[in-house]
Amino acid sequence: MKNFLRGGRGMLSQAESGPYFLPAKKYAKSSSLKPRSALRSKTFDTALVHSTAIVKNFVGDIFRKCTDVLRIFNSNAKLLVSTIFCVLFSWSLVSPAFGQEADGLNKVQPLTIGSKVPNEFWTHQHLFYINGDTVRQSLEEHKGKLLVLDFWMSGCTTCLRHQKEINVFKKSFADKLAVVMVNSKKTKENFEKIDWAVRSDRYKQLDIDHLESIIEDTYLERLFPYHCFPSYFWINENGVLQTHTFRNLLDNGYQAPYIEK
Repeated sequence: MKNFLRGGRGMLSQAESGPYFLPAKKYAKSSSLKPRSALRSKTFDTALVHSTAIVKNFVGDIFRKCTDVLRIFNSNAKLLVSTIFCVLFSWSLVSPAFGQEADGLNKVQPLTIGSKVPNEFWTHQHLFYINGDTVRQSLEEHKGKLLVLDFWMSGCTTCLRHQKEINVFKKSFADKLAVVMVNSKKTKENFEKIDWAVRSDRYKQLDIDHLESIIEDTYLERLFPYHCFPSYFWINENGVLQTHTFRNLLDNGYQAPYIEK
């Protein structure tokens, strides 16, 4: 019993002192297993070395390929530059007209009432439709006359109905008056569509047996911007834009507004 109590007191005092651990040195000597942290460290080092080798090989391959490309480019750089220069120079030789025309159209400024038409207005070449045929000519023959630009489209009945009266005035004052019909690109109509319309029964019913007009225009529509059909621009004998009307004034039956007869 004494031995039991003595042993019990010893066990109790040991239990009260806290959990028991082997000393670190003795644990290390007594255990044949390595700590997990050491195993993880060795595995990580091996993977890092392997990954570094892969990256070095990849970068080396890229560097060698880039060096080869640069070497080839340097050897052919002169030939490449010469070829590009020849192509651009040849293109500029064969298409000067296109460049000049585009540059000219970009410089066209809309005219306002009271402004004088530019000199190229009289010399600019237009495509004329004349009874199923086409010809290129300018407006120079009308210089010094009262010139009326009649903007129209094939589907505008009002534009067509007034042509009979207009033709009467054109014949009566041939030496002082000129009326030129203009069908611009804004209408999205070309030669084929206009020619088909002229030959249709609708035009025959309107007594239109002769039609002469500028077609596929891009120059005049920029110089004289309009937003409806018909549109008439009146240029006097001095080349000054005198007025812009939306109704035909060359009409014997026309009665001027606000005037009592």
